[in-house]
Amino acid sequence: VELEAVVRSLEEKNHDMGRTNAKVIAVQERLLEGKLLLADENSRLLAHAGKLESCKAQQTAAGEKLQRAEAMLAKKIGDRDIINIQVEEMDAEKATLVAYTKALAGEIEDAKRGLDKSRKDKDALLSQVEEASDALTSVNEELTNRQVALQQARA
Repeated sequence: VELEAVVRSLEEKNHDMGRTNAKVIAVQERLLEGKLLLADENSRLLAHAGKLESCKAQQTAAGEKLQRAEAMLAKKIGDRDIINIQVEEMDAEKATLVAYTKALAGEIEDAKRGLDKSRKDKDALLSQVEEASDALTSVNEELTNRQVALQQARA
């Protein structure tokens, strides 16, 4: 009768361990989803960073063009009207690039916030996996102890 109770208890612990394993697998799947989201956010952030670098280069080039145009204005007073139009166009182009750069900077900040959230989600999932792993270890130790007790009882 005692042996049957021990066997039933071990069967219950085995069933509990199966449920714990299922929870661990579910948490691992959520962790994988979090890692995939993190990788996606990293990819988006890298793409935005590349766009920002391109805009900065274009802005620098536009600034250099503007400086050259201003130098030409100083040398060619007679062509002042034409050069002023070019300068205004470059100013407009620069303003457009500055606005585009600011918009990209905002998108990068959004992506960084998303990345931070994904990292926090990943940390939370890792914590859950550790808790589930600790629970599984505890159940495994209890199961081992009961199996030893069952073997001793049979002996």
